[in-house]
Amino acid sequence: MSKCPHLDEPRFIALVDKMVERYEQKRAAGEDRIEMRLQAGAGEAYSSWPAMYLEEILTAKGYRVNVRSWTGAGFTSEIEVETE
Repeated sequence: MSKCPHLDEPRFIALVDKMVERYEQKRAAGEDRIEMRLQAGAGEAYSSWPAMYLEEILTAKGYRVNVRSWTGAGFTSEIEVETE
């Protein structure tokens, strides 16, 4: 069962797709790691749900995800993604 209640929200799906595309582009350029910061939007208390969603989906796609902070400075989640 998903730990993210917003699993079907189009903006989170689009965010994951964009991050995977960005990762693949960087990997093709010889990089093996990316970092992404997720900023809470207007009316959102924390950015933890997008971070949790990214962790869940990217892990399922075979990436190793390291969430360094769920709600760091400025309500930002930092995520590192590597291949396993």
